[in-house]
Amino acid sequence: MSELGRNATAHRISVPGLAEPVKLSWAALSDRGRRRSGNEDSYVVAPPLFAVADGMGGHSAGDLASAAVVERLAESITGDFGTIAQLEAGLAAATDDIIEIAGDSEIGVGTTVTGAVLVLVDDQPYFAVFNIGDSRVYAFERNELVQVTTDHSVVQELVDAGPSRRTRPSTTPTATSSRAPSDSARSPSPTTAWSRCGADCAC
Repeated sequence: MSELGRNATAHRISVPGLAEPVKLSWAALSDRGRRRSGNEDSYVVAPPLFAVADGMGGHSAGDLASAAVVERLAESITGDFGTIAQLEAGLAAATDDIIEIAGDSEIGVGTTVTGAVLVLVDDQPYFAVFNIGDSRVYAFERNELVQVTTDHSVVQELVDAGPSRRTRPSTTPTATSSRAPSDSARSPSPTTAWSRCGADCAC
């Protein structure tokens, strides 16, 4: 498990051309839960990048896979504002790492990743919200949690297909169909959404 960055409140980032800076507050915490002996999650909270990865493939391999993603993203995305090109470069580098980690593993090694990158769009601050796999980003709006990302999973494909393709919950598959793969040289493509960042943002 890799934990990059520290929790912070009222962190200010100047926006070129705007009088008021963006003020960010964030906190990160991960728990292994009750079913596993180790924690295969990794995260980074270091502006302009906020991301969490959920590894799979056994404790040692899953831990290394999730760590590779957040570490490569942290290396690629620097400065006060990131770019989509930096995001994609970090994911591509992480994919190469995961292929090497997997080696000849028969159980499969991979990780989900989801998060947000502070970017500039037409000189305005936005969060580029991204995900690969079934880890999610939620927005807290009007005292409610609203899901921003869309899962890459068999279950989500059934939901998208409509009622005729759905099965009962007891028989619905739960396998994730798109994670950073260990058996492909092609870098996975994240799904990206945009969220306007106001004067005060919390992550």
